[in-house]
Amino acid sequence: MAIPTPEPGLVISYSFFWGDEAAEGHAEDRKTRPCAIVLVLVPMDDAGGAPRVYVAPISHTAARDPGVAVEIPLAVKRHLGLDHERSWVVLPA
Repeated sequence: MAIPTPEPGLVISYSFFWGDEAAEGHAEDRKTRPCAIVLVLVPMDDAGGAPRVYVAPISHTAARDPGVAVEIPLAVKRHLGLDHERSWVVLPA
């Protein structure tokens, strides 16, 4: 399977490392999770550098601050092939 070109809105499987995991002394992520690509920055020069891709994790746990998360509608989760449990796209700190 070919790797798709990154673009905002694409959901990928990614080993996201939460900031609090680092604060707790973990050296690596706990699990691979679905993440939404939210921004892709393509280099403006002709050097051929790789784009910078920014992701936001998708979590079953609601954020403590509802201003930093958006719940994913069930119809969208079905379309993405995700489970039926409530989930949120969380803006990482």
